[in-house]
Amino acid sequence: MLAALILAATLAANQPEPFGAISAAPMPSGGSTYYLQGGYPDVRTGWRIGVGMMELGLEGAVDIPRITAKGLATVRGTLAHSEGLTLSSDLKLGAYSVFGTRASDPTVQRSGGFSMEPGMTFSIETSWPVAFFLKMRLPLDTPFSEAGTTRMRFLFGGGAEVALASDWFVSFEGAFGPELRRGYSTPLSVDALIGVGWRLF
Repeated sequence: MLAALILAATLAANQPEPFGAISAAPMPSGGSTYYLQGGYPDVRTGWRIGVGMMELGLEGAVDIPRITAKGLATVRGTLAHSEGLTLSSDLKLGAYSVFGTRASDPTVQRSGGFSMEPGMTFSIETSWPVAFFLKMRLPLDTPFSEAGTTRMRFLFGGGAEVALASDWFVSFEGAFGPELRRGYSTPLSVDALIGVGWRLF
């Protein structure tokens, strides 16, 4: 599989500028993409579009272990860019719903609440049709009622995005960090995702 990706990447050497469709640097003005990611702990899909100096988007996710669905609006802005290096600020705002319970985890109870995820992404383009990125994210879930549990994660990680063709990309990324839950211990939180994105223009 790795050999096939390297071969496809080599054939796609004339990648568009700027590069990426899933997790790398913000979309240019007028650029648009759909993406799908899956792994642990969730499956997510979204849409991104460049508008002026910013990127706007929508994202939906289902966290299978926590029996939780999320709907988020996203915005990204470029803070700095120089010769293939891009630093962006990221923000996701929306709501979540826990639609089940788990006896083994008292923090998973039927509830709903507000979801916010500020963060930053540092993208590195290379001479190959590959971009690497580092991410810092702080997802925060705050319940509307006492039935739920406030949950905040400090996630640090990164990954790579590879061009299979001029408009098709795959990504591999991971992150980990402490998870703070009001009234409970502090476990290690881990994310691991594989994604595919389709660049429309």
